[in-house]
Amino acid sequence: MPSLERKGEISSVSISENLAAPKNTRLIASDGLEIDRQKRLQNLCTLFIATLYPVVTKDKSNYNYSDLSYDFSPRSNVYHDVFECVFQEFAEQGLPVPNFVNIYGCYPSSNLFKRFLKRVLAQYHKPTMVKWLSSNQGYRTNYDKVEGAINAWVTFENFRPPHNNFDLTFSFDTDAFGTQNIYFPLLFRYVEFFNSKMISDYAKASFETLTSRRELDAKEVKAQEEKKFACAFINNPETTRLRAIDELRKIGPVDVYGRINGNYVKDKIAVAQQYQFQICFENDLYPGYITEKPLEAWLAKNIPIYSGIDSMGILNQRAILNLHSFQSLSDLKFEVERLHSNPVQQLEIISQPLLCLNYNLKQITEKIKSALHGRPS
Repeated sequence: MPSLERKGEISSVSISENLAAPKNTRLIASDGLEIDRQKRLQNLCTLFIATLYPVVTKDKSNYNYSDLSYDFSPRSNVYHDVFECVFQEFAEQGLPVPNFVNIYGCYPSSNLFKRFLKRVLAQYHKPTMVKWLSSNQGYRTNYDKVEGAINAWVTFENFRPPHNNFDLTFSFDTDAFGTQNIYFPLLFRYVEFFNSKMISDYAKASFETLTSRRELDAKEVKAQEEKKFACAFINNPETTRLRAIDELRKIGPVDVYGRINGNYVKDKIAVAQQYQFQICFENDLYPGYITEKPLEAWLAKNIPIYSGIDSMGILNQRAILNLHSFQSLSDLKFEVERLHSNPVQQLEIISQPLLCLNYNLKQITEKIKSALHGRPS
């Protein structure tokens, strides 16, 4: 989600120092940057207002978007583009084309008062408790019923796909549940499927780029030596990543950016290019749950220090240091320490393709066609 906060850099100010700062003071980084608490309060108010008015939009191509984040673009997103490709094939083959598509996200629309009321009533009323629990899992309890339309559900969180009300779900689950569910990790939202023919606002690189080895020259060895040690971008203070930061600080300074430190960075790739390593642990551990985190580190040409369960074998393990390939955090630290003093070996890892699976458009359109096979026109 794009930041509404200003971009800034902070040196290796510890997390504990920032969290312990008095409420009426400003946090001062070593480079003189002031992190203004009043500015952060204004940004929080802006985000608060956005939660009161969730996105429910229609575009001119008979697509309806509901329960999505406020920054979601109805006219430039990978789901719209994929459906358009499928419908074009349907038309060329003389198959009936659905006349409407409802795309639901995982953020059920309701204002804060209704959420609060639902939470209170849930303590005393069983049906309301069911609605409350469904909302927490990314589901609403009522859906638009349009004859001949497709109902699709997409998630950007580690939520399980709903078992009814939908013709298609796009999720982190690797089980197709017959043909209803399509494995579509958040990482794919940031990849260009369409060879520049149709480009999502989030696209950062093509599958061709991400599955190809990068050629690096001798000049980059010197540049790698001059980079700072490591960085991390953290909004969620998850325990394992904080322990990893403490462990790696035994090697060198680890600069921490994000809301945890009050210095949210919008262009993470530009900042991360200054570092040899980037800590990019997933927020959750679930088979198939892969987000944009390793991709952004790879694009910054540093070594992703990753933690996630890649059950589908999407990521090239030679391009990352995955905590789950080591017995402990200490073992991971020893490997990072070894690489830290060897820029040539660092570049060998950086030159590796990030992905070992070239997931092309044809594969996903075939899955959608299978899921929609036999639908009434």
